[in-house]
Amino acid sequence: MASVHGPSEVFLLLGGKNLSGDHFTLDEAIQQTTEETHSFGDLWEENVAIGLGSVTLEASGGIYNEEQLHLMDAVQEQGTVRQLVSYGFAGDEIGEKAVMMDGALAAIWTRIADRGALTKANAKYVMTRDVGDTDPLRIEGRLLHGLDVETADPGNTESTPVDRGGKVGGIFDLHVPGLDLGSFQEVTVTVEDSADGAIWTDLVSFSPVSVAGVAERKKVAGFVKKFLAIRWDFTSASASPSASESSSKSPSASASPSASASPSASESPTPSVSASPSASGSPTPSASISGSDSPSKSPSGSASPSASASYTPSASASPSSSASPSPGAFWFIPYVIAAP
Repeated sequence: MASVHGPSEVFLLLGGKNLSGDHFTLDEAIQQTTEETHSFGDLWEENVAIGLGSVTLEASGGIYNEEQLHLMDAVQEQGTVRQLVSYGFAGDEIGEKAVMMDGALAAIWTRIADRGALTKANAKYVMTRDVGDTDPLRIEGRLLHGLDVETADPGNTESTPVDRGGKVGGIFDLHVPGLDLGSFQEVTVTVEDSADGAIWTDLVSFSPVSVAGVAERKKVAGFVKKFLAIRWDFTSASASPSASESSSKSPSASASPSASASPSASESPTPSVSASPSASGSPTPSASISGSDSPSKSPSGSASPSASASYTPSASASPSSSASPSPGAFWFIPYVIAAP
């Protein structure tokens, strides 16, 4: 991983909305509250930390943007809704460091209009906590998935896992800044862990997502294995089970006198069974069974009556459930960060 970074690697997400393109400058300030303790006779100021810290994130200089899932949409309820915030300065590739915080509050929101320039916007986010919170306000984690678009269903990052070393407990944040479900109804993101990078088990799942611009935090108290990855599954409630059964019976009899005798008998049952699962994500099991028996005997002397009877039952049942629209009809951006 590079030790020198540029502006193309900076990103900012607030409540599931990607604000990276809405700002030109991103400043993070971490402060400890101190109290002056010097007294008479001291030659230098003395300060002692009182155990209170604060984090201020200032994003400024960006173009004012009223589009949905952008700046105005993210801060219009400032001070009333607790939100997840995540940002980083080293890019959004899997495994890169990123900051995750819970409780972002837009304390100062400014629009700047100038006669000779485009309208700009500044936002100053002051991180706040609720009484009783036990998680650290500012947590540094590593990305399990960046801001790349995914179109596979299902899909996972098992081939590029993050080595966390195996620890007790974990915090996982999900942001979904972009989503197009196509003919699906929702997508579910699951965090997986593995001891060897080969055998994976589900660790925790986020709530199913049906709209863009949402974020959620999940916590795990037990032991988390060495490697981490994510898996996503698109789902649809459309199902069209169908069943049909038909039977036909057509006996026939005829008699014709004849001078020759030719006894004959034939019997030909023909059962068949077929099943065809599909591997495209839409299981379509089908089964059909058909049997036919046709006995015929035609003994003859001076007269040769002949009789034939055929009975052909057939039944087919083909429940089908489709969870896979045409390729390219769906996509989403799962941004997942894990800590510590």
